[in-house]
Amino acid sequence: MTSLFSWRAAGALGVLSAAMLSACAPALNWRVVQPADGLSLMLPCKPSERKEAVRLGEQDTELTMIGCQAQGMDFTHTQMPLPTGVLPAVVIERWQQASLRPLGAHEAQAPKPQPLAGVVTPGVGVRVKTTSGLQVQLVWWHQGSLVHQLAVYAPLGEKSFENAVDAFISSIQQRP
Repeated sequence: MTSLFSWRAAGALGVLSAAMLSACAPALNWRVVQPADGLSLMLPCKPSERKEAVRLGEQDTELTMIGCQAQGMDFTHTQMPLPTGVLPAVVIERWQQASLRPLGAHEAQAPKPQPLAGVVTPGVGVRVKTTSGLQVQLVWWHQGSLVHQLAVYAPLGEKSFENAVDAFISSIQQRP
């Protein structure tokens, strides 16, 4: 059990989840997946799933991750139940901090609103370039009782990164 307020294990888990969830074909073969009731999105390869127990303040919760690797890029979706009495914005802010800290960002955009065509609640996105040679796009949002994170990790200079990020983000469809 890790403390989600420290977010060290959860942040490292988010960064490492792509490596642990890489059981895919090398080509982008987009398919619809449904990681939660009322949510569908597309991944470019067959996803693997992992669950991790974490602690948010005084409450235990569980992160559920799906992800895969294709054309040298890692694609992940992670979700967790919104803990009782904790505002979604607080959870998202802490999740951002936990995700960005272990990346060793040498260049990062400030979090900014991320339009999500298929989602009622607007998301928050961050683009990062790391000291280890990665470019990363992260997006967080909440819907109902769940908080979500979408991420794409790719080597710096990967020419298909922008198109892959756009396709992944635009694939999100969520019923209220």
